[in-house]
Amino acid sequence: MSDIPLLAGIGAALLLGCEILALAAVSDLRRMLFWSTLAELGWVLVGLVVGDGIGATGAWMHLGLQLVMRTLVVLAAVEIVRANRSTRIADLVGSVDRTPFASLMFGFGLFSVMGLSPFKGSFSKFVVLYAAIEAGFWPIAVIGTVASIVAAVYSILTIQRICFERRSHGILADRPIPFFALRPAQAPMVVAALATVALSLDPAPVLALAARLAGLAPGAVPDFETAWPLAVLVPYLGGFALFVAGRFSPMLRAIGAVSLAL
Repeated sequence: MSDIPLLAGIGAALLLGCEILALAAVSDLRRMLFWSTLAELGWVLVGLVVGDGIGATGAWMHLGLQLVMRTLVVLAAVEIVRANRSTRIADLVGSVDRTPFASLMFGFGLFSVMGLSPFKGSFSKFVVLYAAIEAGFWPIAVIGTVASIVAAVYSILTIQRICFERRSHGILADRPIPFFALRPAQAPMVVAALATVALSLDPAPVLALAARLAGLAPGAVPDFETAWPLAVLVPYLGGFALFVAGRFSPMLRAIGAVSLAL
């Protein structure tokens, strides 16, 4: 531990400490988002001082990805909180009925921040962890992994309460989600969502820009991407199709689920 740079140690402590505080504050959306956002700065601090240019590449990339994806989360959260006039998660249950579009974007954004495949929110974290391991800073890598698990726990809990639970119908009830009409004020949310999709489909430009900021030559960062066959899109697109079908008919959704499984 004595060989770990001071700034990296501070970043790791900030990262894990803020993630734990975010978990403790999971009952209040505003406080949870504050601590979880602050935790992302820990990743940046760690990346800037470990693993030479590769760690810095991960840090700059993380800053860019989080800026876009968290913008989507915050914009959606603001609309949800305003509609419910409360930041308490218990009061936000049923938001999927009251603010369906904002709830959809909130869940989409938070899943992206988590890096749940195929989103790339965790790609930059992997680069930072790789740099820490290559530099021999295993304690930093362990702390980063534990912090990511903690973040996944409170993120999933929050998504479940806001995006899936209904105040009077329970979780994933067969009552269809109401259709929503987009308003001009929601245009920034749409732009942030499209940018999130673009970054997830092709993170290479952001990675290249981050590498230049870190002073690395093109190709200096190892290729972490694995080419996936098009067949992997079936469960993703199928899941979205089932979501849409369920808004029309629970029976149609059930038939589609069985067909997709076969």
